[in-house]
Amino acid sequence: MEQFGYDLLCHTSLIGALFGLCWYLVPKDLQSTFASRLAVADIFFSVPFYVWLSYAAINATLAGYDSVEGRWLVTTWYSYHYVLSYVVKMVAHIPIVLLTESPSQAMLMVVHHGLSLACYSSSIYCDRMQWWGALDGLCEVTTIFMNNLYLLQKLGLKDKLSNVTLVNGFLFWLSYIPFRLVLFPVWLYWFYIDVQTNNVLPWESLTVIEAYLYPATNVVLLVLSSFWFFKITKGFLKLLAPNSNQKQEPKKKV
Repeated sequence: MEQFGYDLLCHTSLIGALFGLCWYLVPKDLQSTFASRLAVADIFFSVPFYVWLSYAAINATLAGYDSVEGRWLVTTWYSYHYVLSYVVKMVAHIPIVLLTESPSQAMLMVVHHGLSLACYSSSIYCDRMQWWGALDGLCEVTTIFMNNLYLLQKLGLKDKLSNVTLVNGFLFWLSYIPFRLVLFPVWLYWFYIDVQTNNVLPWESLTVIEAYLYPATNVVLLVLSSFWFFKITKGFLKLLAPNSNQKQEPKKKV
């Protein structure tokens, strides 16, 4: 427990220090209000952070996928630090979304963060099932491209770097299919199959969070992701629209 307290302090201090640096780096023209500066600082921080989070999730998933013991009982360096990083970031991110997002969007994000926090905190406390959290964490690959789009928008570079915007928009839309719309059903199916054949950790030994909240969270994530994918598709089509409009626009008569 002492080691966990030390690790938690290290993660919290490092994330706090890096966010403070991002806060300091926000350009003056984007500091009109506290909320606007907070939103930009969050994007600055999130761009590299979600690259790390995705990298850790990929490594943790690859380390334990090939055995029941690996999926249910083994804690690796990557799975542990992925979960801990995620927990600290989500705790810090809840007040940020409440201050910077619309009420409806903030509500969805708080539900998402709350469910994820409950599951991940359980995996730390029980020291098991972190692989399932890492498998879910593969969805953060999509967040890399989303953050790039937000960064371009906040810095006023969306139109100036239109090709970069278009590529990131396409990769965001494309990555959403395997890393969210396919991932969560695969997670649920794999969990169900393991429960039926799992002799390492019998069903009756699971906590309520592990047995019910884990799969329920993935159902919620699938529903939210399907809803967001509809909006993402509309946004991507808007990125394509200016190019098509330019091609179809008739020449003006002089």
